[in-house]
Amino acid sequence: MLQPKAIQESIGDVLHRLRDESQSALRRADEEWKSVTGYLVECGKLTQSEAQKIYDEWVRKLDRNRADLERRFQTGAKKTLTRLNIPTKNEVDDLSRRVESLSQRVKTLKKQLQA
Repeated sequence: MLQPKAIQESIGDVLHRLRDESQSALRRADEEWKSVTGYLVECGKLTQSEAQKIYDEWVRKLDRNRADLERRFQTGAKKTLTRLNIPTKNEVDDLSRRVESLSQRVKTLKKQLQA
């Protein structure tokens, strides 16, 4: 049976792989888009200016969609981690700060008791 840390690492690996593959797909789509518009310019179907305007609009839409996708992905990842009862990095960091604070208080109280 996987321990919570192993599950978290497995989920992390999957998420990183998904991100990398998504970025790779976007790069390929960008290259293909440039190739197609370049071809249309060469054939005289579009001017260079028209091709650039189309490309710029495509990039703007892609950026909006990417931001929305990232928000949805983060929300889904948080929900998944919550369902699996795995703390997020922020939760672990918050707990670490609280433990450190409590450790300092214990040290202070020990010194007071010894005095």
